[in-house]
Amino acid sequence: MVYQVLAVIPEYSAESTEDVFALGNQHIPGVSVVGVLRHNHPEDYAAAANYIIENVNVVSIQHEFGLFSGEAEALLPCLLQLINKPVVTTFHTVTEVLGSVPESVLVQIHRLGTATIALSHIGELIMSNVYNVGNLDKLNFIPHGAESYKTIDNTKTKSQYGWDNKFVILSLGIHHRAKGFHVMISAMPAILKRVPNAIFVIAGQAGQSCGEGCDDYAKLLKDRIKSLHVEDHVVFVDRYLSDSEIYSIMHACDVYASLLTSDIVSSSGTVSRAIAAGRAVIATPFLYAKEVLSHGRGILVPFDNAEATAAAVIRLGTDSDVRVLMQRNAFEYSQKTMMWPSVVDRHITLFREFGQNGELP
Repeated sequence: MVYQVLAVIPEYSAESTEDVFALGNQHIPGVSVVGVLRHNHPEDYAAAANYIIENVNVVSIQHEFGLFSGEAEALLPCLLQLINKPVVTTFHTVTEVLGSVPESVLVQIHRLGTATIALSHIGELIMSNVYNVGNLDKLNFIPHGAESYKTIDNTKTKSQYGWDNKFVILSLGIHHRAKGFHVMISAMPAILKRVPNAIFVIAGQAGQSCGEGCDDYAKLLKDRIKSLHVEDHVVFVDRYLSDSEIYSIMHACDVYASLLTSDIVSSSGTVSRAIAAGRAVIATPFLYAKEVLSHGRGILVPFDNAEATAAAVIRLGTDSDVRVLMQRNAFEYSQKTMMWPSVVDRHITLFREFGQNGELP
């Protein structure tokens, strides 16, 4: 019997060649899309249920607030009630603030599913202690996966981008105020006084559903760059980046900056990638950063604080011993906990444990 795992995923994070039901887009490079779950279209969820009943052994749901939004947030538990299949759900974000509809739906999904995965220890604790989800035997911690890098040295990678002899600070993601890009831009004049070869690279573009908010933020960034006269030290890579491009550009930086404006983020793929690449990481004290950047693996700075951010960059840009030690600490930690082969093995173990017939082909 063929053992098939169906993934329910957002269109822009599809990295598997398994069959998927995608959110919003029928065409995802390298992925066999067997159906689309459109927001507020109950018929799509009924079609997914029929497909699952006929073809699938295990369902893997990748859940993120905002992806299953509006009516779709309530439709997902309805889908689970229609099928009689093992469901393994990965919650990419959990928050300590309860009382809203999405959080109550999260509890429903956990209770209706077969197993739940938290991508951080703090996420696991929040689900057990704050959400009081019950059925703790279902709850599993599997760390956020990351690609393996062979070396910390990035001299050759920098040359590919024309960044020789530059001190490269990188941030990745959509152009949204929640990313905190404006804080690093505000810090650049102070940074350049001590690290005159520094450049700040913002890689990514506005999300498809971001709308005017992202457009307004992009204008704010460009106006601030001009007013601070740092045009020659801020670089936009303003396009969607493939996984291979993210892998490469992450290795090319000296410092990765994750200056999120919210403290509730319980997992971060970009911070995981930065650690795996052996980059020095500067982050605001959101939940995931506090967990993985402890023990000398990164520097935490207060939210929306350009002065502290500048001081952290200057420290890393002027003291190579501190920077290299931090890079090594991060790299060694990632090798022990985050590499995709071990993360995948742990997922497969769950699928085998809960799947119908318990075997993979």
